[in-house]
Amino acid sequence: LVPDLLPKDEPYTGEWDSALAFKYAYGVLPSSIMSRFIVKIKDFVHQPSTWRSGTILKKDNNTAFVKADFEDKTVTIKVQGSPNTRRDTLSFIRGAFEMIHKSVARLEMTQQVPHPQYPSLILDYEELIEFEREGVEDSPRKVDGTVIKINVRKMLNGIENEKQRREK
Repeated sequence: LVPDLLPKDEPYTGEWDSALAFKYAYGVLPSSIMSRFIVKIKDFVHQPSTWRSGTILKKDNNTAFVKADFEDKTVTIKVQGSPNTRRDTLSFIRGAFEMIHKSVARLEMTQQVPHPQYPSLILDYEELIEFEREGVEDSPRKVDGTVIKINVRKMLNGIENEKQRREK
């Protein structure tokens, strides 16, 4: 697999509205991040749906969409499948990115969690972790002129279970 020989254009990959979502936002998104990721997880890449800035993965009866947006300096991850196993697939993907991130000197990156019911509301993952550590159960946020309460534990449990968070 040679990522630089992949097509530039993103093929149609289906609808991802109800998928579990996660984002990385970078100060500067290195162009090698996506190609290194594709090579690292090559055994799970769904070949017909891979292009230079993204790929579709198949793992444990889940399908994942991973795409880098170099203009916005983000990598978006979306996982469809059983709610019981898609967190594990997301964790697998995040683990691959963590290894890549560690190998890039002075990489500025934040982890973000899009709210499942309000996609325009992007929550800072580390802030949610800190809220949980401090015992904050609900975090008020304003969305489209309305104040909503974000259940911190519920948001984090959608990404990974409590045991995984404690291990980190």
